[in-house]
Amino acid sequence: MAVLTAYLAACIDHRHALGPGERGKVPLLAASTLQADQAFSFVSGIFSASRNLSDLVETSTSDTLSLATGVDIEIRNGNIFYDKKAYKGI
Repeated sequence: MAVLTAYLAACIDHRHALGPGERGKVPLLAASTLQADQAFSFVSGIFSASRNLSDLVETSTSDTLSLATGVDIEIRNGNIFYDKKAYKGI
């Protein structure tokens, strides 16, 4: 899933589907916090291992990679009851 997520965020032009100033989001859901951490490590590793892809990373937080393509990769824990801060408003 990490490779597919990296491909969708970095290699496909989504500008036709986004409004002016809007950033696209590619969510990567994991079943647990541990799996979310591992998924983020895999995605981050893909971008850091490639010189071309590493140039696309604008900012990186503990759960999001923001790319120069106008897309953010967000890693989320899929357990709504465990991680309520990620699902405020539900």
